[in-house]
Amino acid sequence: MKRKKEGVPDFIDKEYEILNYLSSEYVPKVCEKTEDYILMEYLKGYDFKEALRLNRKTSLLLGLKLSYFLDKKRVYHSQLGRYYHLIVSKDFKNIKALDFERAKVDTTQKNLLQIVGYYMRDFYPFLKEEIKIYKSDIDSGYERIVKKIMLVDD
Repeated sequence: MKRKKEGVPDFIDKEYEILNYLSSEYVPKVCEKTEDYILMEYLKGYDFKEALRLNRKTSLLLGLKLSYFLDKKRVYHSQLGRYYHLIVSKDFKNIKALDFERAKVDTTQKNLLQIVGYYMRDFYPFLKEEIKIYKSDIDSGYERIVKKIMLVDD
């Protein structure tokens, strides 16, 4: 449950609108909304920091998949570098992003770059060309990034 915050106008409405717009396996489902709160599904799983510790490669691929989805939908989360905004399911098959109150519709693709920048710094030299491609051709760049990560040993 997220409650209305003092001094933050339209916080509940903004989060609700973005969650409804994104409505997918990558965001929590909204169960109820009032002007004072949003009630969302409870997510069981690991925050991204713990998920990376337990299964790095799979978690990174899930993070890339989520960020690619957000980039395709043109929603810039802006806080994916905070590991607690990402929840990975216990079976490592799904990931969801939380806290969209600061998110905004944006024409640039920055979510995937956040994942790479915060969690994959050691991969950056290895992915430099693919990231460059992603900036100009999101689909081709994403496919190339995933293929390269798949080549990395756990």
